[in-house]
Amino acid sequence: MLSLVRTTARVIYLKCTEMRPVEDFLQARVAARSFNPGFDQRGFDETGTLIFLEQKKPRERLVLIQGPPDEIFAELINGGMAPLITRADLAPGTLLMRLTGKIEMALKKIKVEFGAREIIPDFLLPPSEREETALFFTRRPLNQALGLDDLYPLGLMLPGERTNLFPVLREKAREYLEEALEGQKWTEAEVRIYDVYGHYDVQVNRFLVAFRDLELGIVVEEGWGKDYPLAMMSIPIYKLRLFTPLSKGEIKRLAMGLEFHPDGTRLADIDVIENGTRLNWSDFRGKGTLSTRPEVISHLRRELHSRLSEKGLAQVLALEEEARRLIPSNAVRPGED
Repeated sequence: MLSLVRTTARVIYLKCTEMRPVEDFLQARVAARSFNPGFDQRGFDETGTLIFLEQKKPRERLVLIQGPPDEIFAELINGGMAPLITRADLAPGTLLMRLTGKIEMALKKIKVEFGAREIIPDFLLPPSEREETALFFTRRPLNQALGLDDLYPLGLMLPGERTNLFPVLREKAREYLEEALEGQKWTEAEVRIYDVYGHYDVQVNRFLVAFRDLELGIVVEEGWGKDYPLAMMSIPIYKLRLFTPLSKGEIKRLAMGLEFHPDGTRLADIDVIENGTRLNWSDFRGKGTLSTRPEVISHLRRELHSRLSEKGLAQVLALEEEARRLIPSNAVRPGED
């Protein structure tokens, strides 16, 4: 499940009398990798730890290890590396919060509530002399690889350990989102995706590519669930909970534009529930050429494609063809129920 807050990799600085034996020792760990000091941290796993080794100058070598700092320190000591290390410093932990709207409003509220100070975002923060945690803000989805250019130009340094602050900020994230929106009325919608053939990765990706390309709102959380189309019958679904500033039905218009392939094959069932009400295709039925379901579907598909960016449209069409290819050739097309 995704939320509006996540962590990033921790950073350790090690000053060594001999750097090579320490790096070789770390490299012996199964999940360790070395990098040149000039690097882009974008995409580094948030569960990992970045270790900068220094002998003659700062940040001479960099090693990435999948593991927490306390385990790494224990292994270095138990492995006999302690005599080669003259100083070890742990940089402040970092949290990322996704917001939209006027981020500065939420930043001010958090600053007052936590007694924080403003800082310039940098994933490689200097060693902290006390327990502190850096909080950075972004408009981008948190499940993507993020670099400094994706961050809001101001961050906050909060007093307190990351492990203690993380659950607090995650719990209050929606409150801060509402602060950034300045009371603007947003609709909460739930999208339920069902693929009878089980290719959920493609179906969810199709929806998210279009949703984000059109900037229809923000994904608050996602995860697996169940739906009950018939009594005593459950089916697996993938659920997305969204906030959107758009009028009722905009998410359903997007969903209907994605459900069918041009040859009439239904690629997935994508239900949309807004404020507790399940939206139906008939809500979009008009007169004349928009009086039947196939006509409405075709119209909304063309509408969707006309609104997507060139890159977004190319991605959606490529995923659509992949979804169609994954359907068995002898599959029966669903009816128009």
